[in-house]
Amino acid sequence: MAKFIIFTACAPGHINPTIPICSKLYERGHEVVWITSRILRDKVESAGARFHPLPEEIDFRDKNVYDFYPELAKLKGIKQIKWYIVNLFLGTCYAQLEVIDDVLRSFKADVLIGDTITLGPYLRSAMDGPASAMISLLPLSIPSRDTAPFGFGLIPGKNIFMRIRNKLLHYLNDNILFIDVNKLVTEMLKRLKLPASKLSFLKESCLNLPRW
Repeated sequence: MAKFIIFTACAPGHINPTIPICSKLYERGHEVVWITSRILRDKVESAGARFHPLPEEIDFRDKNVYDFYPELAKLKGIKQIKWYIVNLFLGTCYAQLEVIDDVLRSFKADVLIGDTITLGPYLRSAMDGPASAMISLLPLSIPSRDTAPFGFGLIPGKNIFMRIRNKLLHYLNDNILFIDVNKLVTEMLKRLKLPASKLSFLKESCLNLPRW
């Protein structure tokens, strides 16, 4: 039987869909260690997994995100989105990698499973670690010439005018609005001795994270 490490954020929308997956792995005789918040220990263990806590500095416990990160409440729109990406998605990666490595020292996992905002499992997999897989908790966000960038809330369209609109918005998104985020990702990958991405971070996160 196989060994799995599950790594999820502590929000209910990340935990609740993962519980039946963990339970099914346990029922089939697999071993699971689940890394998440301390307040979720009972849920984790009732699903058949061995609990391992998140590092204190990234464990929200029962706090609202604005209480845990008061500076976030002062931001709106694109600035708030960037803050999420830089501080929650990217800024926690090193702590995630540390706790994953801590578990791997005594639990030789075959697969690392993450969700849509935990990058640690995919980075560790890319750094000669075990295979990785993602539990996707968001609407399908694969980019297309027929759709605007994910999150814009614009309807798709296949006519030439809509495709021109989409192409311009993708360029704006990748090369102007989020260019500083892309540079930060490049620096992070370099620090981890991983190859630079050929895509913007937002497209990379839609297409390639489990293969990163």
